[in-house]
Amino acid sequence: MNIGNINKGKISKAETTVLEFAHKNITYIFLGFIILLSILIRYSFRDSMNTDLNDYLAWYDGIKANGGIFGGLSGDIYNSRGELCNYPFPFLFIVSIMTSLPINPLHAFKITSCLVDYLNAITISILVMHFYKEKENGFDKKTIQLMVLAFCIVVMHPIVFLNSAMWGQCDGLYVLWVLLSLVLLIKEKYFWTFVFFGVGLSFKLQAILVLPFLLFYYFYKKRFSIFYFAFTPVTILIMNIPAFLQGRTIKEVLGVYVSNVGLFDTISMRYPSFWLVICGVLTGEDYILVKNATILITICVLAFTMYLWIIRNVEFNVASITFMAFLLIYAAVLFLPEMHDRYGYIYEMLAIAVLLMDKKTIIPFFFLSFISFRTYGRYLFGLELDYFWLSMINVLTFISYYIILNKNIMNISLKKEIEE
Repeated sequence: MNIGNINKGKISKAETTVLEFAHKNITYIFLGFIILLSILIRYSFRDSMNTDLNDYLAWYDGIKANGGIFGGLSGDIYNSRGELCNYPFPFLFIVSIMTSLPINPLHAFKITSCLVDYLNAITISILVMHFYKEKENGFDKKTIQLMVLAFCIVVMHPIVFLNSAMWGQCDGLYVLWVLLSLVLLIKEKYFWTFVFFGVGLSFKLQAILVLPFLLFYYFYKKRFSIFYFAFTPVTILIMNIPAFLQGRTIKEVLGVYVSNVGLFDTISMRYPSFWLVICGVLTGEDYILVKNATILITICVLAFTMYLWIIRNVEFNVASITFMAFLLIYAAVLFLPEMHDRYGYIYEMLAIAVLLMDKKTIIPFFFLSFISFRTYGRYLFGLELDYFWLSMINVLTFISYYIILNKNIMNISLKKEIEE
């Protein structure tokens, strides 16, 4: 539509100027509208409560009683059921900062998580920007539009705002640093890749899900020394300096991470796992009997995928790095035992970037989102789930992604060979 062709007899010059301005800047106006809408959606959940938030508020009270920002980590911290807190100290230090702010504690947790949503949206947009800059050999109007689209999908994705604004969870915090580490890997900033990976791990152990891809990249690409991996534990120790200054020992700091390994005695913690299709919900001794086998089979799946890429001489670019990281993380969560219903958050975020890099993934993206809605709905809304069928859909969704993305990865390598 050419705004300049509007009949000037029926519309004023001022109106024409405004409409022409709006037409030329429609992308940014749309972005502003979506940001406003996303804020209003999050605001509507500001007072929602759940048992996890009860634990968070108990930690808040305990940290405040211990001395807040200058002593809150010095003593034991308990949840609402009297159990010792098992979250890493860097996150608890953020909580200690909250205690010094004149904000309702519940709102402080949710504001923090929601702010991270927008940072994740920016990071996914940057990932998409690098893809289209590489593809089009430059930065153009289309790239800006796709960056805006990526940002909007993230902030308006129900899983994202349900996780932060309703559930009040902090999954976006560790995912942010994992995403940034992948962006830095693409830019071949290897030192900062492992530093940012360490920051992510310091907030939550689930960040380790990206480690198989980093190991594959190291082995196949041969661009940096294995000693770069040492920057990650060093970063974790640096992130725990506030805890050390308040009297915590290295044993206590590392003990928090160790305590999160083998935390559950069931084959799945409400995540629609591959194993729920094969053997159903196993607990106690039945689960212990098969636990090691499930871990070894997961390693085999990851190793086979890496072997496939190696023998096909895959090439690394923005798309292949994103696709490989996504597939390995998805596979790890799907096949590993004891996975929690929110552990898929990291690959759910990457799926948005994958969608904008390969539109053939629109159907599996729909099913992936559906699976997440259902698993979240069980906790937040009390939905009844048939985990066999939900897990079956999850397995088929993974297989769809596996076929589509591996075909794309192989095509990238073939195109590179032809160009050479």
